[in-house]
Amino acid sequence: MDGIYRYTWGLLWIAVMFTPVLLQAESPEPTGVPPQVGPIILVADSKSGDVGLEWGGGTPPFAIVRANHQCFRDADHVWALGTNIRSHKFVDAGALRLGEQMYYQVYDANSMPEAHWLSPDGGLPGKEITIRGAGFDQDCSKNSVYIAGAPARVVECSFIHLVFVAPENSITGSVTVSTPSGAALLGDCCNEFSRQPVTWTSDGR
Repeated sequence: MDGIYRYTWGLLWIAVMFTPVLLQAESPEPTGVPPQVGPIILVADSKSGDVGLEWGGGTPPFAIVRANHQCFRDADHVWALGTNIRSHKFVDAGALRLGEQMYYQVYDANSMPEAHWLSPDGGLPGKEITIRGAGFDQDCSKNSVYIAGAPARVVECSFIHLVFVAPENSITGSVTVSTPSGAALLGDCCNEFSRQPVTWTSDGR
């Protein structure tokens, strides 16, 4: 890299008009791209039973989600442990005492929402339906749900779930969730491009 800078400075005498082009070429990454969360470091304390997480990058506030399956869509239980964390550290007190392997994920202010599954998987207009996932806004007015493109009314929300009312004149079709940070198609997760949650086992390794 030093050689490149020496070469760049050597070219500055050619013409001032080339300077912006040369400086742009030296930029390490595009401007305006928010830093991503990671890597996540996890430490399990067998004496206290606590699990500590520490990570770099990302934009606060952060949210910590724990599940008992690597693919959150297939988990029997999902917990939102904290949704307004300002630091890059979190302690899950007593987690080792749960007696099963757990998986963690850290979300930040720019994380795209994930819609894992809904229950029930159908219903007449006016029926309340719950979507399970992660990354939803806790202000219901900032979440939108669409059934085959038709908007539905969101009546309850948290970071990991939404409850909406099946709209009038809706037809069977895909379910899409939209938040200020992006949109998610129901079930469109757990593929090879999904984030890989950090794991720990009962012996702390």
